[in-house]
Amino acid sequence: MNPLNVQVGSSTPNLPARGFTQVMGIHPAIALFTLCVDLMAFGGEAGSFGLSLPFSLLLSSAVGYVTYKGQQSWFGDSEDSAKTKAIMLAVLTFIPSPLPSLIYGPLGFVGLFRRKN
Repeated sequence: MNPLNVQVGSSTPNLPARGFTQVMGIHPAIALFTLCVDLMAFGGEAGSFGLSLPFSLLLSSAVGYVTYKGQQSWFGDSEDSAKTKAIMLAVLTFIPSPLPSLIYGPLGFVGLFRRKN
């Protein structure tokens, strides 16, 4: 068992190459899903003057879970990377404004250019 994935006779680990799109990108379907949920939740929050924030918390938790599973399955992210992206999208979805879409929209676009393994 080789926990560091170091080749015999080599002092550097054999880590897979991770480009900008893999590190920063999210799957386009996840970005679209998050955008739709965020727009629906923001409309409810604006109409109820914030009374629907508990409902938005449930929705943002669902976005986080879907992002976590989707990033692992569809985008090939590691567990830690998928978890980090899921937490970020859940927090951005919970913020009661449409501005977070300016963050995850472009990241979904970046995800379109990820090289297939």
